Amino acid sequence: MTTGRGISCGFATPTRRVDVRKAIYGTSETAAIGRLLDPFSGKAPVPNTTAANANLYNGATLVKSDATNKGGFYEMTGLTAGPRTLKAARTGYMSNVALRGLTVNASVVTPPSTDALPMTRAAGNATITLDWKNMQPIADTTGCGSGCNGWEFDLLAKTPSGSYIYWENPGDLSGAPYVFYPRDSYADYEPLEMIVVGNSASLGIYKIFVRNEWTGSYSWSDSWASSGASIQLYNGVTPLGGLLSPPATCGLNEYWYVGDLTKTSATAYTWTIKNTCSNVSP
Repeated sequence: MTTGRGISCGFATPTRRVDVRKAIYGTSETAAIGRLLDPFSGKAPVPNTTAANANLYNGATLVKSDATNKGGFYEMTGLTAGPRTLKAARTGYMSNVALRGLTVNASVVTPPSTDALPMTRAAGNATITLDWKNMQPIADTTGCGSGCNGWEFDLLAKTPSGSYIYWENPGDLSGAPYVFYPRDSYADYEPLEMIVVGNSASLGIYKIFVRNEWTGSYSWSDSWASSGASIQLYNGVTPLGGLLSPPATCGLNEYWYVGDLTKTSATAYTWTIKNTCSNVSP
């Protein structure tokens, strides 16, 4: 209890959590931990017997690397403090593209982050991934304010025809509309979602946006702030845009309009950033 670390997530007032490193060694290590998951399945990259490498960069310099275990977890110890960029590499998955910017603080373990590591696809297949800090606690905690509960976000794409692809209308990659939403974060409590626009999908503008369920449907007052939400986009293996986070003006607005993904041919896309928030869906 003496060496416990005060946290607020899930508790109305800061409550101590056991810090094993500090209890044993007297000080906490400067470290970072987290998970790399396949956003299609919500699980570790398959087969999970083959590790992914989580790579931490200071600018262009690799400062630490760790192989994930079967659950997708990694742990990097012996770090120095400062702003860093998390990347990852694994055969068959996106290779060493930026997944998250994080700040490593001295003598503490940077809290766990969950990051989407999508599989590689051929050019013409656009992959949009969303990940964030955590979904737990999944239920409202009495006395909690904004950021005390977990977040529940939904990734959506408005197609050129005006239909929406999301958890209630997941679409299909093997047939029309050739746009697919493979899983819902609420089904397995993993804080990441994905939409794939296939190479046979219609040409035109796909409006990409995110809904904050807690503010919109449940009014738990969990603002976008501190959620760690970020969007990454790829055409095949080529990044279109990444590490986009909700603007500070999002507050308790229900929708974050990320941008327009315009499909110009079977293999080509352009990306226009909007990065605005409102209570009206695009």
